[in-house]
Amino acid sequence: MRALASYHGPECDILTSLAALDIGKNSVLACRIISQTTFTQLKNVVPVYFTESAEKPPASLGFDGAGKYRSSDYRTIYHLVGNKQSRSVSDLFKRCAMAFVLVKLLEQSSRFFVDAAGVAFTPSVGDIVLVGSTLFIHMMNLPCNAHSVTEFRININNYQQSVTSEIGCGAYGVMSLTNHSCNPAAARFTFGATEVLKAVRFIPAGTEVTDSYGEHYCVQKEESRIASLLQQYYFKCACEPCRHHWPTYCGLQEECMLKCVSCNNPIDLIGGKCPKCNLDYSKTSRSEKFNVVTYNWMEVMVQLKRIKGEFDLAYKGVIAGNNSSENINKLCEFIEFIDRYVQQPCKLYFEAQETLKHCFDRQASSCLVSA
Repeated sequence: MRALASYHGPECDILTSLAALDIGKNSVLACRIISQTTFTQLKNVVPVYFTESAEKPPASLGFDGAGKYRSSDYRTIYHLVGNKQSRSVSDLFKRCAMAFVLVKLLEQSSRFFVDAAGVAFTPSVGDIVLVGSTLFIHMMNLPCNAHSVTEFRININNYQQSVTSEIGCGAYGVMSLTNHSCNPAAARFTFGATEVLKAVRFIPAGTEVTDSYGEHYCVQKEESRIASLLQQYYFKCACEPCRHHWPTYCGLQEECMLKCVSCNNPIDLIGGKCPKCNLDYSKTSRSEKFNVVTYNWMEVMVQLKRIKGEFDLAYKGVIAGNNSSENINKLCEFIEFIDRYVQQPCKLYFEAQETLKHCFDRQASSCLVSA
């Protein structure tokens, strides 16, 4: 009913053509955004937004009159970054051509160009330019900002073979505020038409909440990640895994190496000190020089053995189908402990994160399959 009352009318006549053109999900999403916004609203707001983009600093764009940045506000979606200055002439021409095709389809549908009373009219050249240029803007900003809408297919015969399926995409302006990291602090999960960002590692107060744009250090080599991000998002990744050349999953160490709280290098368990900072880890003490508090490495190793045992039990429970709050809490405790005491990257840490994401996926939009 909601679709019939808003975007389906303008789209109904052109769905077959959209499918036949096969112009990609972001182009179809751009058409949906335009249809849902309606021509009447576009004519009222686009000239205002265009002026804003020319006169206001980029950091102030997208906020409504009350100073709020909301995904449900078209102003927010309109002002998403499109990286126009970084695109090649051929890229811009391709997107302009796709926008032209879409605006011609909307013109021929006879259901988009209607006045406030719903009466169809023949659009002027100015109307065509307004809609076409707006589509062109979304052809640039959606590939850099749209997010997948997913469904988790839970295999009830083998929970480890459960997979995430992309069933659509959407523009979530607030979600686009998060920067990328190949070791993200959070991950996205779909609840119907809502995207939820959940932490998958400990995030200290005042630090950045990062997301993965699709590239992760454990599953892609550094060169591949950097090239992929540069091609689609126009930035060279300088996150921790890329700066320090972290290996992929197969190259990660099995052992948990305790780290120095000052420099993050592994401490020498024989001497009980950090080889670089010379901080003492034979007991808990405060260093005025580095303004940090060390820990007793022997006590931490005992705690690590205990909490790893709890993680193992939680992991076995999850892959057996037990998605309980208790198991989720044990996974979170293990991840937070590793964040605090163990040098990164760490194989067990990644496995715990993936198990936690599996639990979160099962809480989100999902379906049961038997094969």
